[in-house]
Amino acid sequence: MLAVSPTVLIRIRTAYRFTVVRAVLSPASPATTISAATVARLRLRTPVRGPGGVCYLTLRNNLGGHEEFSVCANIETISPTPTPLRSLSQQTVQAFNNLRLADPSFHKAAPVEMILGADLYAKLLQPGLMPSIAGQLVAQNTLLGWVISGVTH
Repeated sequence: MLAVSPTVLIRIRTAYRFTVVRAVLSPASPATTISAATVARLRLRTPVRGPGGVCYLTLRNNLGGHEEFSVCANIETISPTPTPLRSLSQQTVQAFNNLRLADPSFHKAAPVEMILGADLYAKLLQPGLMPSIAGQLVAQNTLLGWVISGVTH
């Protein structure tokens, strides 16, 4: 079995523009976290650099919306382990082709740079839940688009 975590592509405001990063929604994480490497790569302003610091972020969805979210993110080292651990079959992905996905590449093994924790989770949820035909993956509507999670073979 292969776990599929709900990933999103989200835009982070930098000094000059918005830059897209891949994040995972995790209500089990008490606070939003951004990787120290991403803070350095994007040259984000922060009172304390490196792990243990915080970073004030302005976020937008990647689907063209203009609604912004402000969050104070912890700066930590985030494991580069990809999610999912291996890419899913196209047959699995086709069940969700009709949705505006928060991460159109949710099925491809890739690391995340940010964890959207419980501090944002409830604010992002929207009405709408759609199980796949196989019944092991589910789509949940959010302000960032539909996210896919569950287990598959």
